[in-house]
Amino acid sequence: MWFDAGMTQSIDDHRARLAAGEVYNGLWMMTASQELAKIGAAAGFDYVCLDMQHGFVRAEDILRLTDAIRASGPALVTARVAANRFTEIGMLADAGVEAVIVPLVHRRRGRSRRRGTRLPEPRR
Repeated sequence: MWFDAGMTQSIDDHRARLAAGEVYNGLWMMTASQELAKIGAAAGFDYVCLDMQHGFVRAEDILRLTDAIRASGPALVTARVAANRFTEIGMLADAGVEAVIVPLVHRRRGRSRRRGTRLPEPRR
């Protein structure tokens, strides 16, 4: 997956809106349907969440679903993982998922996961 200027701008727009306290409306996907992912993104939802914890979305579905969401609208590509596993979270980041929801995180462990998922600031 290549990150382009449009994708970076979209992420920056989402960050600004969330920092301003805007309410986000989203679609939670329990299925691995590309058609539903496209419809959700095109319908104007702020995010489309791929539910890997309680849904039927699996690792092999992620690339085609993220591509479908991104091609159909400006929705933030989000996923909820089944457990707090670094390899699964890393795979989602590599596939272009822009936000990851990690369930059942204990406070101390959560801080280390957040630090591990932040990109370094660009050098100027």
